[in-house]
Amino acid sequence: MITWYQIGECIILAIVAWTYTIILTDSGMILEGWKRWINDNIKQEWITSPLINCEYCVSGQLALWYYLITYFQTYNLWQHIVFICITIFTIEIINYGLKAH
Repeated sequence: MITWYQIGECIILAIVAWTYTIILTDSGMILEGWKRWINDNIKQEWITSPLINCEYCVSGQLALWYYLITYFQTYNLWQHIVFICITIFTIEIINYGLKAH
């Protein structure tokens, strides 16, 4: 069962992924050059999306690897899937909330 603590981790991972993908790589921001370099040098979307171009993909990758590294001793496949889904769904909530305003 996913704990409230883990849900908090999912929310934090989603906020980090969204901030990185949407804000920090935007024009004039600190990671703009990194995004441009990735997009200029790597043409495969299946690589660039989880690295920098898609907030859903980046959050899913963060959740995937974070869970594996943090909970490897008590690994549970079902919890891992739910952990990733909650993180990605949090991105959807963030995006929906921003569109409403």
